[in-house]
Amino acid sequence: LEDLKALGFEMVDRRKLLDFDHCKLFAEASAKLHAFAIALNKKNPELITSFGNDKKKSDDMTKLFLCSNLIYMSAYLEDKPLYKKQFDAINKSMKNNTFWTMFKEMRG
Repeated sequence: LEDLKALGFEMVDRRKLLDFDHCKLFAEASAKLHAFAIALNKKNPELITSFGNDKKKSDDMTKLFLCSNLIYMSAYLEDKPLYKKQFDAINKSMKNNTFWTMFKEMRG
């Protein structure tokens, strides 16, 4: 792997929350990664299935990852009145598990 410090990149303090612009960049990059995975799965499904068959463990890890990201996004948006709609939607989806249910349905 290339050392990105030489190009001016630096690691953020993992104990601090990301600002909205960085959260947006993460969401966009994640969307591209997932779109690539869907296209790859359609073209070569056996490659994806070869990564593991322990669905319960995979679901538990994925849910933990998604929920922790929602918690961080909610904490960041909490004092930003301009994003109250998004803050409310995130909190509602965490309380009633909507986000996880939608994720599982999209995944199939």
